Amino acid sequence: MKTKIVLWSVVSILIIGIAAGAFWWLRRPQVITFSDDSKVTLLAVEYGKRHAPPVAKAAAKPSAGTPARRGGAGSFTTPTDTLVLWVRQQYDSQQWHNFQYYAYDKADTACMQTYGRNYGNNRQQGKEIVAVQLDAFPRRQGKFVVRVQQQGNGGQEMSEQKFIISNPVRKSFPTWTAESLPVTKEDEDVSVTLTKLVFGADTTYNRNQDNPDDPANKGV
Repeated sequence: MKTKIVLWSVVSILIIGIAAGAFWWLRRPQVITFSDDSKVTLLAVEYGKRHAPPVAKAAAKPSAGTPARRGGAGSFTTPTDTLVLWVRQQYDSQQWHNFQYYAYDKADTACMQTYGRNYGNNRQQGKEIVAVQLDAFPRRQGKFVVRVQQQGNGGQEMSEQKFIISNPVRKSFPTWTAESLPVTKEDEDVSVTLTKLVFGADTTYNRNQDNPDDPANKGV
């Protein structure tokens, strides 16, 4: 009887340990590391009009009876509900670095580009928390990916690693029906006619030098 109790105790501990390990694995921060050891870590994903870096939210957590306040360094407000990623950028402070962010659809056929903005609390050279504002992203998809491009003294590098973003606003959107071309729109004395639309056109600037077919290198 004692042997069975000990056995079940060991099994229970193993199950709890495996569950805890799986939870940690799924909840661990997503990190993109570049060849020069600089890295970008995804800290939070939020959707709304008021935005604050995670460290500012924790520091400004109100006590009982105190009104909630979202402010501090790096906080900002957008006129409409907007998707914002908060990331930590880390790099050699003796080198110049710039990071650009690209949101891709899951079919890898289109992407949009943006930069970090609104540097958050504890900013220091070589380590900073920034907001990545996505005014456009694949809204109909449950998940999409974000890649990061680094530019610095050592050149340009597009990350092979990707952030997997769970879309907080996925829902059913209206289906638009395209008009036949050519189509003309007028506004008082101004008339504009769309005669042709080309998707996936080559551009003069290669953002991903290793892959000419990357949607980051294409235009409309």
